[in-house]
Amino acid sequence: MKHINKLLLVVMLLSMVAACQPVAPVNGEIKVLAIESFLGDLTSQVAGGSVTVETLIPAGIDLHGYQPSPQDIARAADANLIIANGAGLEGWLQDVILGASQKPALIEASAGIPLVDDDPHVWLDPILVQAYVDNIRAGLSALIPAESTQFAANAVKAKISLIEHDGWIREQVALISADRRILVT
Repeated sequence: MKHINKLLLVVMLLSMVAACQPVAPVNGEIKVLAIESFLGDLTSQVAGGSVTVETLIPAGIDLHGYQPSPQDIARAADANLIIANGAGLEGWLQDVILGASQKPALIEASAGIPLVDDDPHVWLDPILVQAYVDNIRAGLSALIPAESTQFAANAVKAKISLIEHDGWIREQVALISADRRILVT
């Protein structure tokens, strides 16, 4: 019964999305929807003030149990660009995009990063997140070529910040003796 309810919900939601009309940028404004809050932060850093960046899933919400509401699906259908982690983390997203009458562009921020044990949580490593910044910059530049120079400059700043954060993390971990380093998740 639980699976039938989920199937009915998906069919209903896809029908609602299919009924949406294509949305052109309002006054030339590009709407970017980052699926997770950390992607919204990265995208805002790279985009500067060139686009409106919204986040779909608020900080603190468990990504693994997330199910999009009808309002979430409408927001995704209304976006010009969606930025997702990728690597299988947002399994529901492809159905939403396929059901949208306007097919928003999709950037998988983790594209090109080799996964360890198929673990999609690569954003936990600031050095690997530099590839996210590059993928976001490339996607924004393809969508708004006139801003590509600014996106590149902003991406450099974001990557420098990530390197600095990585250094700080390593310094903090070094303060803990190796035999006492335990990670609890």
